[in-house]
Amino acid sequence: MPREKDLKRLVRRQMGATGERYTQARERLRGRGLPAGWRLDSDRLDAYGAGLETDAGRQLVVLRSTATVGRGTGSLSRHHPAAPHRGQRVRVTASVSGEDVRMQAGLWLGAQDANGDLVAFDMDDRPLTGSFGWRPAEVAVDVVDDAVEIRAGVSLHGTGTVRLADMELAAVAAGAAVPPAPGSDGWSVWSSRPGAYRLSVERATDGPVATLRAGDGAAGEASMSQTVLAGELRALRGRRARLEARLRSEDGEATVRLGMTVLDARNRILTSDNMEDRALLGAFGWTPASIVVDVPEAAAAVGYGISVSGAGPIHVAGVRLEPVGADLPVTSFGWTLSAPPGTYEVLEEPGERGGGGQQLVVRAATADSPGAVLLRWETIGDYRGRVVRLRAWLRGEDVEPGAGLVLSAIDAEPSEELGQEPQTPLHGTFGWQEVSVTAPIPGDAEGVVYGVVMAGRGVVHIAEPRLDTEAR
Repeated sequence: MPREKDLKRLVRRQMGATGERYTQARERLRGRGLPAGWRLDSDRLDAYGAGLETDAGRQLVVLRSTATVGRGTGSLSRHHPAAPHRGQRVRVTASVSGEDVRMQAGLWLGAQDANGDLVAFDMDDRPLTGSFGWRPAEVAVDVVDDAVEIRAGVSLHGTGTVRLADMELAAVAAGAAVPPAPGSDGWSVWSSRPGAYRLSVERATDGPVATLRAGDGAAGEASMSQTVLAGELRALRGRRARLEARLRSEDGEATVRLGMTVLDARNRILTSDNMEDRALLGAFGWTPASIVVDVPEAAAAVGYGISVSGAGPIHVAGVRLEPVGADLPVTSFGWTLSAPPGTYEVLEEPGERGGGGQQLVVRAATADSPGAVLLRWETIGDYRGRVVRLRAWLRGEDVEPGAGLVLSAIDAEPSEELGQEPQTPLHGTFGWQEVSVTAPIPGDAEGVVYGVVMAGRGVVHIAEPRLDTEAR
């Protein structure tokens, strides 16, 4: 999991390549020194860096993970005023290359209104994984009349390095294509094996039925998703929302989950539920599934769909997202598991310590699970300008190489005060131990994120997590 030594190793590599001094190389990796108009965003600002490189006289912008992350996301984007393009369709084109991209990377394009709400968004529907040479990419969106800013760039999910060159934004003819492709019914498909999965939509008497399957019959990881942006999102903000669907599997080895994630304007997760604790397994007939989460006022986008581990075919029907009353209980227990699909599970369990409050367990699904972080976000209140201490009780079984706590400020802009690097001092099998970490919270911080980091295999039980403030 993320450690300062990971960043130091990358800094030394940068120094060797450029001849820069340590501080210059570190700041370049963290995104300082980017050209005007560029910005690094992430849900894990301690785990991603950005900078500039040159290749045969061509300037490249680089986005890289600086530590091992699960489902963390980094984004590097350039900002443009929207006024000259209102009412137009715009397209961004670029060349993209990558190294060791574990989950996926891709070019994206979006527009925001004066409130910071996304009013248009799309991402290249050919996500890039692994190591790959320079290849062209393009995305187009329609810029509505209330857009004030256009953002274009590249995103990196999980670990790796992605480089971007020759990026250009231009207005195009109204008939220029805007993904997703016709016949997908608005669904976008991601796969661990790009191009291996096919999505088809058939019309039935009670509505469309979408089917996702691997074209070659080989098992993998895939998802199909849609995104709700500003216009439709206004009906959900500040309310409880329910996603429901009917699912059917013809794959006896499949793991199928319904999922919904709420993001803010900087693509940070506000709340989510991906049925990690109640996945549907194997082959099964039509089965109803539902998710209920609270959508904060700060929400800028809601993504929803299904994720599949297996070859399929998996069928989806009756998808519906709607506001519901506060009397309907939420299905998410407020924590988000960040880990590659199928490598960990998280569950609530009875409070065996007797101290009251929530008790959770994180369990590695395989002996070579790469690492996970269980996180919770809180809106800043009395924490601004204070030192915050996170305390929790942990118990472990066969934990290797280690586990521990993580606490960080969520800043409006990247800063040096992002809290301690996650440490994993507990390992092996151990009884209940109270552990704690501290972090200074800047006065302009937007939130606090905290939780448990697990660096490999084993089982970790978490009880009575709590935040306290100390004198600064």
